[in-house]
This record gives sequence, C-alpha cells and structure tokens, in this order.
Amino acid sequence: MIQNGRMGIVSAVMALATITCMSVMPARAAQNQPANATPAEDAGNGEGIRGNAALNIAPQRQLSSRADRATTRQIRRAIQSDRSLSMFAHSVNIITRDGDVTLRGVVRSEAEHQALLAKAAAVTGSAVVDDISVLPYQ
Repeated sequence: MIQNGRMGIVSAVMALATITCMSVMPARAAQNQPANATPAEDAGNGEGIRGNAALNIAPQRQLSSRADRATTRQIRRAIQSDRSLSMFAHSVNIITRDGDVTLRGVVRSEAEHQALLAKAAAVTGSAVVDDISVLPYQ
C-alpha cells in the first residue's frame, strides 16, 4: 500500500513538472523574437531566414496544385529509380511551388549533387533552386 502511495506522488510530481515545462518553453521562445515576427521574417529583409524567399518553403507548406504534385512525383520517381544514389540522395526534399522546384537536403558526394540537379532539370526543363549540402563520408 505504501508503494502505491509513493508511486502516486511521483506520478503527480512528474505530471506537474511536465505541465510547467510545457508552459514555460513557448514563453521563453517568444521572448527571443519580436512580437509580430514570423519565421520567414527573421532576417529582417522580408526574404526569410536565409535571405532567399525560395529557400524558406517547407515541404509541408507547398501548394498542392495538380501540376506541382505531378512535377514533384516525376522528379521523385527519377531519383528513386537511380539505385547508384545514396539513401541521403533518395531522401532529399522536393518542393514544387508554381512550377518552381527546390531541392533541399544532404547528399554524400558532389557527383550525387549534380545528378539530382540534372534529374530535376530534365523534368522541369528549367533551372532548379539548389539547397543541397554535400556531406562526404568520413
């Protein structure tokens, strides 16, 4: 009986600590930013955190027009069909918005980097916004 009593107290303390942390963390994050700032305005120039508005589109926030989805699907299939690419290259984010394509992620070599850009350009027929980092094997 005493064991259950102690466990009940421990559970209550843990729950209270969790609630306290959850309520304090957003308040602290808000202190570090202006009251009306959004993540895309943090650079102060209206172009977003990295200074380029095209690079600030999240894959989850891309517009979902039928043509954009088809373009993304075609690029993804072209990348997935190339078995010589690493898992990193296969996992790169493809963001299509109003026909403009952004590739974002990490690849293992400059050759993979160029292969991804070439595959995307072959599908779109135009330039692709490049936000890919090369992280070689160590």
